[in-house]
Amino acid sequence: MLQRSAFLLFMLLCLPSSLPLAQGRVISRVTDSIGNPLAATIVSLSSDKRNGAVVTNAEGYYSFPGLPSGDYVIRFSKTGLSSVQLQVSLAANATMLVNARRGARAES
Repeated sequence: MLQRSAFLLFMLLCLPSSLPLAQGRVISRVTDSIGNPLAATIVSLSSDKRNGAVVTNAEGYYSFPGLPSGDYVIRFSKTGLSSVQLQVSLAANATMLVNARRGARAES
């Protein structure tokens, strides 16, 4: 038993430091100006480490799991509403809640 534990500890110490062991996530909800969920809002995330986009579900929720720590730009876009852009810093192993309340109509 002791040999097996020592072997497992040795293997963990030998893992390359480049493995993304510390990952965070950004989750939250997009709502209108009175708190109703905004389904089908495009939420895009970009940084020098990762880019991606998701669409909010029927309740306005979205999630970006498995993100390395760093600075990100998050943009919220929905037809008929002006786009909103936020800059956030995500710490290692953190879960960040980035809520967006949308209400301004896009100008024609």
